[in-house]
This record gives sequence, structure tokens and C-alpha cells, in this order.
Amino acid sequence: MRENNVKEATSIRQPEWRAIMTQGLRPCKESCWIKIRTPANPTIRRTADPSSDPALGENTDPGYCGFVAADPSKKNPPAVLAGKLLLADPSLRDSIFDKSVVLIHDHNREQGAMGLILNQPTGHRVGEFLKDPQFKPLAKLSVHKGGPVEPHQMTFSSFWWSKKSGLQWAIRLSAEEAAAHIKRPGRIVRAFIGYSGWSAGQLENELKQAAWITIAPQSALLGQAHDRELWGHLLGSISPLHRLMAMAPDDLMLN
Repeated sequence: MRENNVKEATSIRQPEWRAIMTQGLRPCKESCWIKIRTPANPTIRRTADPSSDPALGENTDPGYCGFVAADPSKKNPPAVLAGKLLLADPSLRDSIFDKSVVLIHDHNREQGAMGLILNQPTGHRVGEFLKDPQFKPLAKLSVHKGGPVEPHQMTFSSFWWSKKSGLQWAIRLSAEEAAAHIKRPGRIVRAFIGYSGWSAGQLENELKQAAWITIAPQSALLGQAHDRELWGHLLGSISPLHRLMAMAPDDLMLN
């Protein structure tokens, strides 16, 4: 359930969009401006119990929310994708989503979907770009590539696990809110450059084309390293066939 509507920042006393000059941060080929988007009210989503997803067959492992319905001749994506993890199919190796794990935090059939790539760290820390005293509590946060949309914007997000409701998150936090989340036990706070977005029906079509494998997040997710190895670990845990996919070389001619 969305507890707060996403609004533009008012809690930070600087201008609504804060620009910081950086060097060498891809996808910029030269120096680029990174805008810090900090809405006053974050988007908070909670995952549903994956075992209650009507899109899953009766004999489907609730940890694997694949898009194959009861009739294997028809490929139907889950009705609700919010809260699911998308594992990129190896066919996406030449795109920004190569071996990516994407958390879908918003989805509906009328407006499309939004998510964040969890496993593409840039190797940079927030403190390398944000020098103002208000960002000091966030200086050591890892900066990740969230996706190809608005790649010059930096946002803060927090993730935690609830025994009752599963994976929880707060998206587009202000600097003050992110600093508060850091102090709470069990919270993982990250900075993201850009995000991933799909127009209405686009993600569903990609699922029908087998571009993504959809799984439900498990409690171990937040304790794992969120780097490129995460893709292979999650993919390989689905089945022996998927383990072979995860172990296959990028260039099949080398196999």
C-alpha cells in the first residue's frame, strides 16, 4: 500500500534540485551534473505474501514467481509485479541490464512499472559528490546505478525485512530521512543514480518474451552482497537448469 504520495522536496533548504559537479561517473562521458532528488514524502511499498499471488500455479514454489501460467502454451506475467525481483535473462547481456537484479517498487497495468537495479555498485560513495554538512551522515553510503532513466539524478532508498510482511522499502527519501533510517537496526540505505522504468504494458511484453525471470525476495537478500555476483546466486538457486544458465560464460563459444 502506498502510504505517502511522492512529492517534491521541501525539507531541504536548498533549491528543489541540487546539482553537484562530478567526474568520471558513467554513463556521462565527461563531467556531468548529478541532481539530488529528495521528495519530502517517500514512496513506501510493502510486498504481499507471494504464496497468495493468484498468478502462481498451485504447485509453484512461492519463492519462484515465474510467468508460466497453468496452461504452458500461454505466458502470462504475474498480475502484480510490485515487490518482485526481476532477474535479467542472459539474452540481455548487451544492455545496461546485463546480469541485473531489479526490485519493482511500483507497478500497475495503466501506468507501467518502476524499479531499481540492486546489484550495480559504481564503486563510489556519497561523500565523493555531496560535500555539504547536511550530507555528512550519508557520506559512506554506496552509490549504485538504479537504471537508465534520469541517470543524472541521485536518490536515497532504505530496505528492511519484516517477518510478517517480507521485504519493505522506502523510496526517494530526503537526506534527513535517509540519515534517520541509517540509525534504525536492520535498515540498509543506499544511494541510486537513475532508476528503471517501463511504460504501460512494456514490462508485461518483455516478460512474455522471456527477457526476465521473476522471483519473490527472500529474507537472505539483505545480507547478501549487492554486486554482480548476486544475479548468479539468485538465478542458480531456482533450479538445476537455472544454475546452468548462471554458470554459462558470456560467450557461449568459449564453453
